[in-house]
Amino acid sequence: MLLPETYVPSSEERLLLYQQIAKIGKEADITEFQVKLRDRFGALPKAAENIFEALRLRWVGKELGLERVGLQKRKLRCYFVSNPQAPFFSSPAFQSLMKALQSSRMPAFSLKQTGTSLLFACDEVRNLRQAKEILERLKMAMG
Repeated sequence: MLLPETYVPSSEERLLLYQQIAKIGKEADITEFQVKLRDRFGALPKAAENIFEALRLRWVGKELGLERVGLQKRKLRCYFVSNPQAPFFSSPAFQSLMKALQSSRMPAFSLKQTGTSLLFACDEVRNLRQAKEILERLKMAMG
């Protein structure tokens, strides 16, 4: 997900914007940043909107204890911390998440081990907004 060159022509400017986006920590900051982008460059293209949706998805993933969350080819992949000895795996939060995944009425999740990483995946996720909604529902199911 990149800002199009047609939207922000300067590569140096795009890099600076990416650095600023990486520092955004709450929804109000997204709104403020979007206003600045619109004022300076015009209406936000879909690619820019996707950057902010990905940021929101990452926030929800962190709340669930996920190290990384990605959506590619309609498959949502959610990675836990890569250290299998991490205290997270014996925490009540992890136990609660596993119970929520097992009892979920959401799209079919699959739990997988890849190398040293444990992840869960969900197929047929249309877009970043739907991915965020799935993780939010999972969070609610955890209690």
